[in-house]
Amino acid sequence: MADLARVLRLLRKHTPPRSNIGLLSVEVLLHVAAHPEGLDYADLAYLCESSHGPISRASKVLTVFWDKSTCTVQRPAIHLLQRRKRRTDSGRTAYRLFLTASGRALMEEAKALQTPSGV
Repeated sequence: MADLARVLRLLRKHTPPRSNIGLLSVEVLLHVAAHPEGLDYADLAYLCESSHGPISRASKVLTVFWDKSTCTVQRPAIHLLQRRKRRTDSGRTAYRLFLTASGRALMEEAKALQTPSGV
């Protein structure tokens, strides 16, 4: 519980006032931080008991993405997650989320990320 409070405090400290980081975004961040190999949207939807759409919107406030309507790269207030495209076994496209270096630093500062000793 103390880890969650530290994560929330650091997010509040490092983001501008109207950054739209919601509870689902924080939940996605915490799940991704717990899995260094990253998580697919389907895995996150299962863990968060949500569906693909809300997971996509929640992660969008923490990732860099291409905005088709304005033809520009949109940068979040705080870039904590990296989204990578991959192919599934059935040949479909899936996205996997990973922590960025700044995301890892924030989680380590909050002591919410356990790093193995000697690494």
